[in-house]
Amino acid sequence: MPASPETDKRYETAAGRPESASSELSENNVRTLNELLHGMRYGTVTLIVQDGKVIQMDKTEKHRL
Repeated sequence: MPASPETDKRYETAAGRPESASSELSENNVRTLNELLHGMRYGTVTLIVQDGKVIQMDKTEKHRL
């Protein structure tokens, strides 16, 4: 089983964060992320990163019956 970034130290910077997280999220991205999370009970939010920048955010919301 391949190592995940959470368990494989090759993916971390000296600060202990994954390499792709070394650039900061803009204030606008944080605001958008908060809006996506607001009111969500079940689901996922996926950040798509390219060249160290968030280029897309996907939200999949589940409605449990």
